[in-house]
Amino acid sequence: MTCYCICGAAVTGLASEHAAEVLQLAKQQVAPGWRLAGAATAAELLNRSISQQQSASSSTTNSSAAARFNCCISTGSTALDALLGGGGVACGTVTEFFGVPGVGKTQVGMQLAVNAQIPAALGGLGAMAICIDTEGSFMTDRLIDMASAAVKGMQQQAAAAAAGQEPARQAALQQAAQAYTVDSILRNILYFRVQHYAEQLAVTRVLDLVLQQHEQVALLVIDSVTFHFRQDFPDAAQRQRLMTRMAQQLAALAEKRNIAVVMMNQVVTRIAGGGQTAADTSGPSGLSSSGTAAWLAPALGEGWGQAAACRVALFWEGSQRYALLAKAKHRPVLAPQQQQPGRNQLYVPYQVTTVGIR
Repeated sequence: MTCYCICGAAVTGLASEHAAEVLQLAKQQVAPGWRLAGAATAAELLNRSISQQQSASSSTTNSSAAARFNCCISTGSTALDALLGGGGVACGTVTEFFGVPGVGKTQVGMQLAVNAQIPAALGGLGAMAICIDTEGSFMTDRLIDMASAAVKGMQQQAAAAAAGQEPARQAALQQAAQAYTVDSILRNILYFRVQHYAEQLAVTRVLDLVLQQHEQVALLVIDSVTFHFRQDFPDAAQRQRLMTRMAQQLAALAEKRNIAVVMMNQVVTRIAGGGQTAADTSGPSGLSSSGTAAWLAPALGEGWGQAAACRVALFWEGSQRYALLAKAKHRPVLAPQQQQPGRNQLYVPYQVTTVGIR
C-alpha cells in the first residue's frame, strides 16, 4: 500500500495521507466479481467476433456497418494489397506507412481515400474518407487525376461485369458506376488542415463526434502523424505522453467505429554504435546503407512503433519503389512471382503513375 500511496501522491499532487485515504475508499467501492471497464476474456472476444460475422452475413441491407465488417480498402496496387493481407488496408485497425520524402506516402493516402468510395456493387465500400493534413501536401489536382482514372476504371469494370447478367443486375451495376463520379469523390472526402500539434490533438479528440455525424466514413488518413511533434518540441517526455495518448485514441476509434486508420510517418537517420553496421541492426535491410553504420528508421523511435498494428516501410532501390512489411498481425498473400528470392523479408514493388498507385 505504501508504494501505491507514494505513486498516487506523486501523480496527483496529494499528500501521502490523502492519497492513502482515496485508495482506501476506492478499495471499499469494489464489488465482488468486479472487472475493469473494457476487460474481456479471450473466449468472449471470440464469441463477439462470431456474432458480428453472423450478423453481417445475415444482413440484407447495404448499411456501411455491415459492409465494412472485416473489410479492406485497396491501395490500387495488387502486390501491395497482397502484402497487406490480400485486400489492402484493413478496417478496424491502425496501419502506418513510413519512408523518405518523395517515395509516395501522400499518394498512397490519397489513393486510399479514392478507393474507399468505390460502390459496394462494384466490390468496394461506398464509404467516405477523412484526411488530416499536417504538412500541406494534399494536392487537389493530383486527387482529381486519381479520381478520374478510378471512375473510368469502374465504368469499364461495370460494363464487363454486366455482360450476361439479368437486366436488374445490369441496371444496378450501371447505376453504381454512374453514381461514382469525380465530383462525388471530392465531396465525400472530409479535409482537415492542421498547423500545430495542439490543433492535431484537438481534431483527434473530436473525431468520434465527427464520425457520429458521418457514419459513412470508413477511412481516416493522417499525413503525417509525426510532423508537428518533430518541430522544436522542447519537452521530449511531454511529447511522448501526448503521442502515446493520441495513438491510444486512434486505436480505440478504429476498433469502436470499425474504420481503417492510416498514419504516414517520416524517417530519421540512425547511427549504429559499438562497431555495428547497418546490416547488424533490426531495421529493414531495404532501408539500409549497405556496409555503413547508418540506416533509416521511422521517426519518434521504437516506442512509437507500438502505435500501429501494421507497419509498412516504403523505400527506393535504384529507380524502383518497394514496400516492405515491417510489422503485421496477418500473413501476407503473395503469389510466387511476388516473392523476392534470397530475401528473408517480405517486400514487393509498387508504382506511382499518372493515374495513381499501381
